Amino acid sequence: MNPFEEFEDNNTVTKESKVEIWVETFGRKKNTFVTGWNIPLADLKSHIKNIKKKNGCNGTVKKIEDDKKSEETDSEDKNPNDNEETPQTTSDDDYMMLFQGDHSEYVKNYIIESGVSVENIRIKG
Repeated sequence: MNPFEEFEDNNTVTKESKVEIWVETFGRKKNTFVTGWNIPLADLKSHIKNIKKKNGCNGTVKKIEDDKKSEETDSEDKNPNDNEETPQTTSDDDYMMLFQGDHSEYVKNYIIESGVSVENIRIKG
């Protein structure tokens, strides 16, 4: 292996993304939510930064709490004989992007430009 060769990392998306975009209204305010974009958390944060800068809005990454995961951790906590710590694995499906305002069309076009096919993006509502 030559240390001066260019290294290409083409496996940024490990599996096909099924992205869902929807807008919720809270009184007069609207929020845009995006789930299912299977990319690493660091890449997700950089995409959020770009979208926020382009649209002039606020946005964040939220961890999705799953009922099944909380039940598993409750059952693990009840067993006092287990002294081993189980590592918690977090997949990229566990995160949701949240933007203030109705930016569903822009986010859809941005995700398409990032390499996700149109068939895998669904706008709900």
